[in-house]
Amino acid sequence: MIIVFAVDYLSPETNGLVMSTNRMIRSLRKRGHTVRVLACGATGKDAYPLEERLIPLVSYIARKQKVIFAKYDESTVRAALDGADVLHILMPFRLSYKLIRRAQQLGIPTTAGFHVHPENITRNIGFKHTPKCLINLVFWTWRIHLYDKVAAIHCPSDFIAGELAKRRYRAKLYSFSNGVSEEFRPIRKDRDSNKFKILMIARLAAEKRHDLLIRAVARSKYEHKIQIAFATGGGPMRWVLERLSKFYLLNQPTFRFYSPTELNQEINKSDLYVHAADIEIEGISCLEAMSGGLVPLIAQAKKSATKQFIINPHCGFEAGSVKDLAAKIDWFIEHPAERKKIRSKYLKYARQFNIKYTVVAMEGMLKYAIDKKA
Repeated sequence: MIIVFAVDYLSPETNGLVMSTNRMIRSLRKRGHTVRVLACGATGKDAYPLEERLIPLVSYIARKQKVIFAKYDESTVRAALDGADVLHILMPFRLSYKLIRRAQQLGIPTTAGFHVHPENITRNIGFKHTPKCLINLVFWTWRIHLYDKVAAIHCPSDFIAGELAKRRYRAKLYSFSNGVSEEFRPIRKDRDSNKFKILMIARLAAEKRHDLLIRAVARSKYEHKIQIAFATGGGPMRWVLERLSKFYLLNQPTFRFYSPTELNQEINKSDLYVHAADIEIEGISCLEAMSGGLVPLIAQAKKSATKQFIINPHCGFEAGSVKDLAAKIDWFIEHPAERKKIRSKYLKYARQFNIKYTVVAMEGMLKYAIDKKA
């Protein structure tokens, strides 16, 4: 197949969507497909780069989240779509709306990925508690202007597939993971300290709840021996979290961006992974940690798909509860033998989310769209 992947931004690799998209593109190419990349920041083979679209104030806020909007360019789009079998779009923004109209005119079938929850947007523009009517309005707008115009939608979790079905999205829904790279695996790694190391992988955004982990560690009776490592590509909350850490913690956390190889090493040097997010469409970072042999402790948040990965009662905590998170952290510190048993179960469980399986599911969805158009 000749596949066009269209996303507003693709470089540098500073968030989960960018990394997952690049991973899927590489995997499809390994299976013999031609994958053209239409994006701001696209480079290399079969790249069709677009310029950045600057929106007053909006772009300033979005850039803090490492989000860049792409400007539609007719000549670049026509070149990318020339002879293409299928178009796959990944973001619910203006570029995608225009691309769908052009693909329809050219008779090219289109699929889409659902990677952004409305509350990812509203929380980052200042709504701590988003009115339900506003969330429903965003879902409705995206359905009418974008997702009802495609043949199929990739849902990275059953949670988001259920959300779309409940809101009567008409395209065929395919629920499968974004896929974990085979780089994430257990390795022998000497400990570099005698601390109990807790890892959290997430951009520094309000809904990821880094603050919850900081407060929980401060409440732990083992605070003196706990070291937090925040693996992140950046975000607007860093200054706030650094100040919060200085106020609450004895051991200051580290903030760092890791390459996939470095991140796997960090996973293997850690003792526990915490996923505290209130809003999550999948939680690929949690799957990466599990695949590397790290036991997860996951918030049971109503709007987070990541809670589906809780396969042991000790691995879930009440969302937003500092007290419950601290108690669960203490339990894992006090029960190393149990943590080792749970680790073995998670290693087996995580295998089903490997990219080698999810790329086959992606192929199936793209072929469905092509066959439907024929």
